[in-house]
Amino acid sequence: MNQKLTQRMRHVIWLFVFSPFFILTTAQAQETQDIPLPPPLPIDVPPIVLDEEDSVRIQPVQDTTFEFPEELIKERLAQIESDIPLHYNKDIKAFMELFTMRKRDYVRRVLTQQSFYFPIFETELKKNGMPTELKYLSVVESALNPKAVSRAGAVGLWQFMPYTGKESGLYQDAYIDERMDIYKSTRAACAYLKMLYGMFSDWELAMAAYNCGPGAVRKAIRRAGNKTSFWEIYPFLPKETRSYVPIYVATTYVMQFHQDYLFSVAEPRPYIESDTVHITQPVDLELLADELNISMTEVLAFNPHLKKSVIPAYMKNYPLRLPMEKLAVLREYKSDMFLAAAPKKPLPETSFTPAVMAASMSKRSSMTNTAAVAGRKKVTHTVASGDVLGHIAELYNVGVSELKRWNNLRNNTIQAGQKLAVWVQSHTWKQANKVEGDNEVSAGANVKKGVYEVQAGDTLWSISKNQGVKVDIIKKLNKLKGNDLKPGQKLIMG
Repeated sequence: MNQKLTQRMRHVIWLFVFSPFFILTTAQAQETQDIPLPPPLPIDVPPIVLDEEDSVRIQPVQDTTFEFPEELIKERLAQIESDIPLHYNKDIKAFMELFTMRKRDYVRRVLTQQSFYFPIFETELKKNGMPTELKYLSVVESALNPKAVSRAGAVGLWQFMPYTGKESGLYQDAYIDERMDIYKSTRAACAYLKMLYGMFSDWELAMAAYNCGPGAVRKAIRRAGNKTSFWEIYPFLPKETRSYVPIYVATTYVMQFHQDYLFSVAEPRPYIESDTVHITQPVDLELLADELNISMTEVLAFNPHLKKSVIPAYMKNYPLRLPMEKLAVLREYKSDMFLAAAPKKPLPETSFTPAVMAASMSKRSSMTNTAAVAGRKKVTHTVASGDVLGHIAELYNVGVSELKRWNNLRNNTIQAGQKLAVWVQSHTWKQANKVEGDNEVSAGANVKKGVYEVQAGDTLWSISKNQGVKVDIIKKLNKLKGNDLKPGQKLIMG
């Protein structure tokens, strides 16, 4: 996410969970543990506030105390199938105690919701070849509440800020906020996490960067002497990010072993198959719900991103998600039902009309890639399979919005083989592949031979992209066993 925004507490929502909790002393921090850490900083936040619907699902419990034998916890963590390391230390133990003793209502609420959301997350994660246990990151972010809003303005299951949401293709206006869209926000979060993993080749660092931004993680790596594990750079990360991975590990553990801590869920929310139907005219959703014989609450459960009970005319072919059994009825009687569900009163005017959209696109079109950008050099990037705009923007140190403006892109969709114009700072571009009148770069091409000298802040991934040589080839040529690099180190590139 945008570094400046995320550093202003983009993910405050997960901190709502924790009232003043623990401060380990220096002596405690020095006790034997798997990973020695400095004492965590005190965090003073109010208790979580749940909405009325959530409160109905949660029953008060008596104070409960559990023991956490170190060997037992380590054994259980080892039993969890995970591509992401699940370490155990005093920080993580403290969060385990918090969830199982003081925040039982919070955990019960999440356990109630998991059966509805996790199948959706797992499907998207598998589609992207990512560890399915990353589904627990949404618990850390939002407690599985698609309408969660942080003090900083981050919204949804995956807590996107307004700007970063738009950069990720999540549309927002007076009627809709796709940061709350269950499916679209999950796709956007997976794409971003996958890009971060491409940068750091480490899921713990990718999660840390999701919280505080890749720039803050790179800075911590430099300050740690170019060490590249979360626990090695831990002291140099922003305060809230230091707790982010420990909370993730504790969450994963408690979700896996909740029955051992006497959690019971009376009415888990079931997963219901759903699909979308495209709305081609103004629709009053309450009237449509009546026609389908379902409640408005059920309609909004599948469409939490809808801010009003109407879909206005300018939203042409807007996908409305409904349970499969209701979709069959709607498709059969679509014309009659849409006629019956037409708004009875004129809809209020919105500033985001087709005319405004057209004017906006016209303005963007006047700033095409045909005109030179002062102080910059034009490069043509050939999109490779798996590329996303955020990834490409990071590679060239430009903004996603700039890429979209230079190439007249209305959304973040790009295709393999597509040519993108990129205006890069002339003094920072060092590609050696010269093309008459232009530079063309393909993510898979060997565009530079010889020797490369490692610069401060370089990673194997960034060098791979800048030099056009795959990471595994660089490692093989230089007999590298890990990902550690040192400034001044010479790397054979071909």
